[in-house]
This record gives sequence, structure tokens and C-alpha cells, in this order.
Amino acid sequence: MDPAVNEQYYFLVAAKLRETAAHVIAMSVLVLNLRKIQRALLRMLAYLLEILAQNKNWALVQWTLVRPLETGVVGHKSYILLFSYSSIFRVQMKFYCF
Repeated sequence: MDPAVNEQYYFLVAAKLRETAAHVIAMSVLVLNLRKIQRALLRMLAYLLEILAQNKNWALVQWTLVRPLETGVVGHKSYILLFSYSSIFRVQMKFYCF
């Protein structure tokens, strides 16, 4: 092969590796910050509920389900449960899945 072609190929591969590394770093930062973003959004939602529904009996509950290590797949799924109850304690539930 021509040395000039090898050099061009080397620069192309190096540029692609730099691009891939930058993408991996950006995605890692995004994934690490998703939990903080979710917490901030839930806090804003809780504040809005406090302001908008001061005279109603509403509650906001958030929990995270974690798959056990025995399954070989580790994952998290977060849910938000918004429920209101009346004086006779009839519960209306709304689930939001993330």
C-alpha cells in the first residue's frame, strides 16, 4: 500500500476514535446526572403541588425498583405515585413511570 494512503487511513481512524471518546464521555456525564435531574424535577413538582393544592389532601410518593443481581440484569425503574384521599378515605391513584 502507498504510505500516503496509510497515513490518511491513520488520521481517519484517529479522528473517529477521538469522536467516539468524546461521545462516550458526554454520555457518561449525562447518565451520571440523570439522578440529579430527576430529583430536581420531583422537588419542583412537589413544590407546585404544595402551592396549587394547599386545601386538598394530596401526597406525592416516589420510589425506585432495583432488579436483583441474581437475574444477571441490573436496572432501575422509578415510579411516581400521586394520590388524593377524601374524608371517607377513598384513594385515587395515578402512576407515572420513568
